[in-house]
This record gives sequence, C-alpha cells and structure tokens, in this order.
Amino acid sequence: MKLTDLIAIGAVAWVFWASPPNPDINNVVTPTPTLQQTVAPIVSILKDSSDGKKIGGFFGQFADVVQRDSSVLTTTAQLRMIYQRAGTLMFQKTDLVGKYANLNAAIDKALTTSLGLKNAPINADKRAEAVEVLQAIQWACVKG
Repeated sequence: MKLTDLIAIGAVAWVFWASPPNPDINNVVTPTPTLQQTVAPIVSILKDSSDGKKIGGFFGQFADVVQRDSSVLTTTAQLRMIYQRAGTLMFQKTDLVGKYANLNAAIDKALTTSLGLKNAPINADKRAEAVEVLQAIQWACVKG
C-alpha cells in the first residue's frame, strides 16, 4: 500500500469520526428508478433480513462522508479502496461476515455500474454520482 493511500484512509477516518454523521436511517433517500434497478439484487438478497438497517447505516454514513469531502478522495480507485477497507473494518468479527451470499458482489456491481471500472478523477459530477449510488445501496439494504 502506498503512503498516499494510507494518508487518504486516515483522512477519511478523521472526517468520519471528527464530524458527526448526518444520515438518518429513518429518512433514507429514495433513488431514481434507474438506480432502483441497479440495486434491486441487494434488495432481494436482504429480503426479510433484520440486518439491513445496520448494513444500510454504513452506506448512509459513507455517502455522507463522501458528500462532505472536498479534497481527500481524488479518484474513483481511492473511493473503492477506502470503501473496501472501511467495510472490512466495520464488519470484521461480526456475525455479518459471510452471512449473505453474493451481497458483496451485488454491492460491487452497483458501484461499478454507476462509477465505471476505469479509474477516473472525482470532480463534482462524479462525487454526486458516488453519493447517489451509496445512498441507493443504503435504500436497498433498508428496503430489503
């Protein structure tokens, strides 16, 4: 791992813990119909699950952090890497690890469908897209 990656992870962690998270799990943003289709597999996987709010809360908070950031996340590759590491840190050693087959793949597919596979700079439009897909994943988890 490069020093810049470590700095980015530390900065996002600092933003997350230094600023109170804003998302309200009871006031989840309803995504566009297109994004609802993109995250539909997540809804199916978490259908009738009591864990959806917990998992959705993570994505709501992550969306809030990404939306408030203006300088730490500069590329989509950084966003993916930090999401993966933050998710690992959040859910490691919990009963959620491995509990839902294909959930990680469905979430990764939603992110890839929205943000693409190529590493791209995060400008205002790309940041808005990232926030929208993270909020859509939150919606799917809670709805499931």
